[in-house]
Amino acid sequence: MIINYGMSDLGTCYGRFHEGWSFIHSLYFAITALSTAGLQGPTAELSENTFSMFFMGFWTLTGVPVFGMALGSLANVLVADYLEKKMDRKLKKTVSNSEIEVTTLISYTK
Repeated sequence: MIINYGMSDLGTCYGRFHEGWSFIHSLYFAITALSTAGLQGPTAELSENTFSMFFMGFWTLTGVPVFGMALGSLANVLVADYLEKKMDRKLKKTVSNSEIEVTTLISYTK
C-alpha cells in the first residue's frame, strides 16, 4: 500500500512540476492513470519530449500492476473481515429447543 502511495505521489509530482498543472489536477491525473480509468482524463504532452515518454512509459508499466495489487489487498482485507464477522454471528447464534429435538429425531431414525 505504501508503494502505491509512492507511485501516486510520483505521478502527482510529475504533473505538478513538469506539466505545470495544479495539485488537484495532478493528483487526479495520477490516480486515473494508475487505475486505467484515465482514458478520458488529463493527458501529458508526450510529443518530442524524451523524458516525458520515458517517464510515462516506466511509471504506468510499473504503477498499474502495483495499483492493482493494492486494490486486491484491500479487497482481501475487507472480505476477510466480513467473513470473520459472519462466522462469529453464526457461532454465537443460540440453538432453539425445536432444533435440538429435530436433530435427536434424525439421529434416532438412523
